[in-house]
Amino acid sequence: MEINFQNIYVKLTFDCQQTIKSLQRRIRKYQVPEDIQLLQWIQQISDNDITINADHLLANRFSCLAFDLISDDQGIAYCNNCCSQYKATDLTINKISTIQRPSRTKKVLKLLKREFNIKGKFNTPGFGIKQLLCPEDHILLSVRTWMS
Repeated sequence: MEINFQNIYVKLTFDCQQTIKSLQRRIRKYQVPEDIQLLQWIQQISDNDITINADHLLANRFSCLAFDLISDDQGIAYCNNCCSQYKATDLTINKISTIQRPSRTKKVLKLLKREFNIKGKFNTPGFGIKQLLCPEDHILLSVRTWMS
């Protein structure tokens, strides 16, 4: 049995048993209700091959799981841009942070800290993204990992 995830850029294929084991680890570690729903949905399907499209209700949760599986050297990716198939070990996971600290003078920082009674550093808004890249640097999949 295989589980396939498809979007316009990639088709990812994973072994069903390995996927279930990794999903169970995620559930034990993070206890996200959508992960439990994803596990229940996968276990209810009786087909030999399961396909999750990008517009599926639980596609975002599966995308997060896909990064775990690729990190564990599981799966195969077919890149639609270069029409090539790659093993998980050939793929790259790129982490990006959008935090850009605005330039402030020390005088302004002191005033703001005093006015708002802020101790330590300012919390600068931003977010982080993980991208899955093929060896030709085509972006296959991306998920937001954090936001402040």
